[in-house]
Amino acid sequence: MAKSPLYRLFRRIVPERDDQLLQLKLDGQNMYAEQFPDAPLPNPRLSPNLIAAQWILGDLHGEDMVEIAADLLEAGYDSPGLRRLAAENEIQNRADAEPFVARALRELGVPYLLSKKYASLVVTRHIAREVIAGKREPYAAARHIEIVLWNRKAATEELECLFGLNDEFEWEAEEQRYVHILYSEQIEVFAHLASLTDDQIATIAPATKDFYA
Repeated sequence: MAKSPLYRLFRRIVPERDDQLLQLKLDGQNMYAEQFPDAPLPNPRLSPNLIAAQWILGDLHGEDMVEIAADLLEAGYDSPGLRRLAAENEIQNRADAEPFVARALRELGVPYLLSKKYASLVVTRHIAREVIAGKREPYAAARHIEIVLWNRKAATEELECLFGLNDEFEWEAEEQRYVHILYSEQIEVFAHLASLTDDQIATIAPATKDFYA
C-alpha cells in the first residue's frame, strides 16, 4: 500500500512534499481553538510561573535572565530583587544568576525550587496550549514533549496516550490506523493537557518547598 503524503510528512520522508496538503495542514491549526473552546490560551511569555519552570528545566540560561528581568519590569512586574537582576552586568552563567533569580522569583510569589516533574508539567501544558492556539506544529510538539521534557517516561495517562500515538505515526502504513485518525486523537490529547489546572498539576506532582522562604 502506498504511503500517504501526510504519512510521509510525519515520517519526514518527503522527497516530493505535497505543498497543497502541507498548506491544508497548517491552515487546520487555526481551527483547533474553535474545536476546543474551553482550552485556555497559552500563558504570556513573561508569566513568572512559566519562567520559573523553564529555568528549573534548563531552558533558560543565566545570561538570559537579565533581559527577562528587564522585560518583566517593563511589563509591570516589580520587586527589589527583580530590579537588582535587571541591573546586573556580571552574569556569565547559571551559577552567577542563581541567587538573583531565586530572590526575584520568591518576591514575585513563585516557589523557586520547583520539582522537575512539576516544572515539566507546567511547560507541557504551555506547549499543549500553543498547539491548540495554532502556534506549534502538533507532531513536532509531541516529540519534543516526549523526548526533551519527559525522556520517554509518561507521568500521566494523557502523556502515555500521546507517546503511544507518537510511536504509531512511525509504524509502516500497512500496520498503523488511518493517519487522520491518529492526528485527530493527538489533538484531543493536547486539548486535555492544555486544560490542566494548577491544582491538578500540583496533585500529580507537588511543587518542592521553596527553601528560600
